[in-house]
Amino acid sequence: TGFRIGWDHAHHGLVPPPELLLEGTPIGQGWRAGRAVFAGRSRPWSASRHTRAWLALRIEAWRVDAPFDLATVTPNHLAQIEVRRCPVRRVPLAGATDASSLPNAPQITRLNPNAAYAAGNLAMLSRAAAQAWQGLEVADLVRRARVAEAAEVAEVAKAAEVAEVAKAAEAAEALAGAQARDE
Repeated sequence: TGFRIGWDHAHHGLVPPPELLLEGTPIGQGWRAGRAVFAGRSRPWSASRHTRAWLALRIEAWRVDAPFDLATVTPNHLAQIEVRRCPVRRVPLAGATDASSLPNAPQITRLNPNAAYAAGNLAMLSRAAAQAWQGLEVADLVRRARVAEAAEVAEVAKAAEVAEVAKAAEAAEALAGAQARDE
Protein backbone atom coordinates (compact mmCIF):
# COMPACT_ATOMS: atom_id res chain seq x y z
CA THR A 1 0.00 0.00 0.00
CA GLY A 2 0.99 3.62 -0.36
CA PHE A 3 1.14 4.08 3.41
CA ARG A 4 3.65 1.22 3.75
CA ILE A 5 5.81 2.65 0.94
CA GLY A 6 5.98 5.99 2.77
CA TRP A 7 6.70 4.20 6.05
CA ASP A 8 9.57 2.25 4.46
CA HIS A 9 11.03 5.46 3.02
CA ALA A 10 11.09 6.93 6.54
CA HIS A 11 12.53 3.71 7.96
CA HIS A 12 15.49 4.03 5.59
CA GLY A 13 15.77 7.79 6.18
CA LEU A 14 14.75 8.61 2.61
CA VAL A 15 12.21 11.07 1.24
CA PRO A 16 9.66 10.03 -1.40
CA PRO A 17 9.17 12.22 -4.49
CA PRO A 18 7.73 15.62 -3.48
CA GLU A 19 4.46 15.19 -5.40
CA LEU A 20 3.69 12.15 -3.24
CA LEU A 21 4.20 14.02 0.04
CA LEU A 22 1.12 16.20 -0.33
CA GLU A 23 -1.28 16.23 2.59
CA GLY A 24 -3.74 13.37 2.30
CA THR A 25 -1.69 11.14 0.00
CA PRO A 26 -1.14 7.62 1.38
CA ILE A 27 2.63 7.75 0.80
CA GLY A 28 2.86 11.15 2.50
CA GLN A 29 0.83 9.91 5.47
CA GLY A 30 3.02 6.81 5.82
CA TRP A 31 6.20 8.84 5.52
CA ARG A 32 5.10 11.32 8.22
CA ALA A 33 4.03 8.50 10.56
CA GLY A 34 7.29 6.64 9.94
CA ARG A 35 9.35 9.76 10.45
CA ALA A 36 7.74 10.26 13.85
CA VAL A 37 8.66 6.69 14.84
CA PHE A 38 12.14 6.51 13.29
CA ALA A 39 13.29 10.09 14.02
CA GLY A 40 17.00 10.07 14.78
CA ARG A 41 17.31 6.31 14.25
CA SER A 42 17.47 6.09 10.47
CA ARG A 43 20.59 6.65 8.41
CA PRO A 44 19.87 7.83 4.86
CA TRP A 45 23.53 7.50 3.89
CA SER A 46 23.38 3.77 4.66
CA ALA A 47 20.50 3.08 2.26
CA SER A 48 22.01 1.17 -0.65
CA ARG A 49 21.26 1.92 -4.29
CA HIS A 50 19.35 -1.36 -4.31
CA THR A 51 17.14 -0.14 -1.45
CA ARG A 52 16.52 3.10 -3.34
CA ALA A 53 15.70 1.14 -6.53
CA TRP A 54 13.38 -1.17 -4.53
CA LEU A 55 11.46 1.79 -3.14
CA ALA A 56 11.26 3.43 -6.59
CA LEU A 57 9.98 0.18 -8.09
CA ARG A 58 7.32 -0.07 -5.38
CA ILE A 59 6.18 3.48 -6.17
CA GLU A 60 6.04 2.58 -9.87
CA ALA A 61 3.88 -0.48 -9.08
CA TRP A 62 1.65 1.58 -6.77
CA ARG A 63 1.16 4.25 -9.45
CA VAL A 64 -0.01 1.72 -12.05
CA ASP A 65 -1.98 -0.29 -9.46
CA ALA A 66 0.01 -3.46 -10.16
CA PRO A 67 0.62 -6.19 -7.58
CA PHE A 68 4.06 -6.16 -5.93
CA ASP A 69 5.40 -9.30 -4.26
CA LEU A 70 7.24 -8.04 -1.17
CA ALA A 71 8.28 -11.58 -0.26
CA THR A 72 10.33 -12.12 -3.42
CA VAL A 73 11.25 -8.63 -4.63
CA THR A 74 13.69 -7.22 -2.11
CA PRO A 75 16.75 -4.99 -2.34
CA ASN A 76 18.81 -8.20 -2.24
CA HIS A 77 16.88 -9.63 -5.21
CA LEU A 78 17.49 -6.42 -7.18
CA ALA A 79 21.21 -6.78 -6.44
CA GLN A 80 21.08 -10.35 -7.76
CA ILE A 81 19.46 -9.39 -11.09
CA GLU A 82 21.81 -6.47 -11.63
CA VAL A 83 23.89 -6.84 -14.79
CA ARG A 84 26.67 -4.80 -16.36
CA ARG A 85 25.49 -5.29 -19.94
CA CYS A 86 22.01 -5.11 -21.38
CA PRO A 87 21.01 -8.71 -22.20
CA VAL A 88 18.96 -7.45 -25.17
CA ARG A 89 21.12 -4.78 -26.81
CA ARG A 90 24.40 -6.24 -25.53
CA VAL A 91 25.76 -2.80 -24.63
CA PRO A 92 27.33 -1.78 -21.31
CA LEU A 93 24.83 -0.21 -18.95
CA ALA A 94 25.83 3.27 -17.85
CA GLY A 95 24.46 5.62 -15.23
CA ALA A 96 22.02 5.15 -12.41
CA THR A 97 18.58 3.56 -12.53
CA ASP A 98 17.06 7.05 -12.26
CA ALA A 99 18.95 8.54 -15.25
CA SER A 100 15.90 8.47 -17.50
CA SER A 101 17.39 10.38 -20.43
CA LEU A 102 20.27 8.00 -21.12
CA PRO A 103 19.47 5.15 -23.57
CA ASN A 104 22.03 2.84 -21.92
CA ALA A 105 20.92 3.60 -18.35
CA PRO A 106 19.83 0.52 -16.44
CA GLN A 107 16.10 0.02 -15.92
CA ILE A 108 14.34 -2.71 -14.00
CA THR A 109 11.52 -3.90 -16.23
CA ARG A 110 8.65 -6.33 -15.93
CA LEU A 111 9.11 -8.95 -18.64
CA ASN A 112 5.38 -9.66 -18.70
CA PRO A 113 3.62 -6.31 -18.19
CA ASN A 114 0.38 -8.10 -17.30
CA ALA A 115 1.96 -9.97 -14.38
CA ALA A 116 2.98 -8.74 -10.94
CA TYR A 117 6.23 -7.18 -9.92
CA ALA A 118 7.68 -10.48 -8.74
CA ALA A 119 10.91 -12.45 -8.87
CA GLY A 120 11.17 -14.12 -12.26
CA ASN A 121 9.25 -11.33 -13.95
CA LEU A 122 11.87 -8.61 -13.48
CA ALA A 123 15.04 -8.00 -15.47
CA MET A 124 17.55 -5.23 -15.76
CA LEU A 125 17.68 -3.86 -19.32
CA SER A 126 18.85 -0.67 -20.94
CA ARG A 127 16.20 2.07 -21.15
CA ALA A 128 16.29 1.81 -24.94
CA ALA A 129 15.53 -1.92 -24.83
CA ALA A 130 12.78 -1.45 -22.24
CA GLN A 131 11.15 1.30 -24.30
CA ALA A 132 11.35 -0.76 -27.49
CA TRP A 133 8.97 -3.36 -26.14
CA GLN A 134 6.80 -1.14 -23.96
CA GLY A 135 3.14 -1.94 -24.45
CA LEU A 136 3.74 -5.02 -26.62
CA GLU A 137 2.33 -8.44 -25.85
CA VAL A 138 4.54 -11.55 -26.04
CA ALA A 139 2.92 -12.65 -29.33
CA ASP A 140 3.76 -9.24 -30.86
CA LEU A 141 7.37 -9.56 -29.74
CA VAL A 142 7.70 -13.04 -31.23
CA ARG A 143 6.16 -11.83 -34.50
CA ARG A 144 8.56 -8.87 -34.62
CA ALA A 145 11.51 -11.17 -33.96
CA ARG A 146 10.55 -13.40 -36.89
CA VAL A 147 10.10 -10.39 -39.20
CA ALA A 148 13.43 -8.93 -38.10
CA GLU A 149 15.20 -12.26 -38.67
CA ALA A 150 13.91 -12.31 -42.26
CA ALA A 151 15.05 -8.71 -42.91
CA GLU A 152 18.22 -7.43 -44.60
CA VAL A 153 21.66 -8.44 -43.28
CA ALA A 154 22.17 -4.86 -42.01
CA GLU A 155 19.37 -5.54 -39.55
CA VAL A 156 20.97 -8.63 -37.98
CA ALA A 157 21.85 -6.85 -34.72
CA LYS A 158 18.33 -5.44 -34.48
CA ALA A 159 16.86 -8.89 -35.14
CA ALA A 160 19.00 -10.36 -32.36
CA GLU A 161 17.79 -7.67 -29.94
CA VAL A 162 14.15 -8.30 -30.77
CA ALA A 163 14.64 -12.08 -30.52
CA GLU A 164 16.25 -11.73 -27.06
CA VAL A 165 13.36 -9.59 -25.81
CA ALA A 166 10.86 -12.09 -27.20
CA LYS A 167 12.64 -15.02 -25.50
CA ALA A 168 12.72 -13.20 -22.16
CA ALA A 169 9.05 -12.28 -22.43
CA GLU A 170 8.06 -15.84 -23.35
CA ALA A 171 10.00 -17.19 -20.36
CA ALA A 172 8.33 -14.71 -18.00
CA GLU A 173 4.89 -15.58 -19.39
CA ALA A 174 5.55 -19.30 -18.93
CA LEU A 175 6.74 -18.70 -15.34
CA ALA A 176 3.62 -16.64 -14.56
CA GLY A 177 1.44 -19.44 -15.96
CA ALA A 178 3.25 -22.07 -13.88
CA GLN A 179 2.88 -19.98 -10.72
CA ALA A 180 -0.83 -19.50 -11.41
CA ARG A 181 -1.30 -23.26 -11.80
CA ASP A 182 0.55 -23.88 -8.51
CA GLU A 183 -1.75 -21.56 -6.55
